[in-house]
Amino acid sequence: MAPEVEVLMPASLDEALAAKARHGANAAFVAGGTDIVLQTRAGKRTARTLIRLPPRTGPAAREEQGVVLLSPFATMSELLGDPAVSRLPVLVKALSQIGSPQVRNAATLGGNLGNASPAGDNAPALLVYEAVLTLRSLRGDRAVPLEDFFVGPGRTVLSDDEVIAEVRVPAPRQPEFG
Repeated sequence: MAPEVEVLMPASLDEALAAKARHGANAAFVAGGTDIVLQTRAGKRTARTLIRLPPRTGPAAREEQGVVLLSPFATMSELLGDPAVSRLPVLVKALSQIGSPQVRNAATLGGNLGNASPAGDNAPALLVYEAVLTLRSLRGDRAVPLEDFFVGPGRTVLSDDEVIAEVRVPAPRQPEFG
C-alpha cells in the first residue's frame, strides 16, 4: 500500500514557498504533475507532502523590450496558443512534439525544465535561444542562464526551496525558419 501523501494548494507563489519552508525536504513542488506520478511509481519520489504551485496569473507569454517572457506555470498547450511564442519557431516546434494533446494540456514549462530529463523537449530549443531562468525562494530571486541550470541527468542548480519563476528568452532580431 502506498504511503499517504498530503497535498497543499496555496493561493500564491509566496504561500507555496512558505509551505515548502515549513515542510522542508519532506515536501515537493508540483505543477502539471505529469512527471511526478511516474517518478513516484518508480520510487524516485518519496515526498510525503506535495505543494501544488498556483495556476499562473496573466498571459502564458509576453514580449517586453526585445525579450519574450514565458510563464513556467503555463502548459505546453497554452504556450503553443500564445502569439508571443510564435516569435520563437524552434520552441514552437519543440512544444508541438511533446506527448499527446492530453499531456500538453497538463504539462508545464517549469516542470519540464525542472525535471532535467535528458529527454526533455523544451531545453534544447531554449538553449538555442540562450534563455535565462529566474529562480525564486523566500531568500529572493536569482538569474541563471539555462546553460548553467542543468548539472546532470535529473539534476539542476535549483535549491530545494526554489522554483522557476520566469523564463526569459531574447527575441530573435531577424526572421527565423523553424
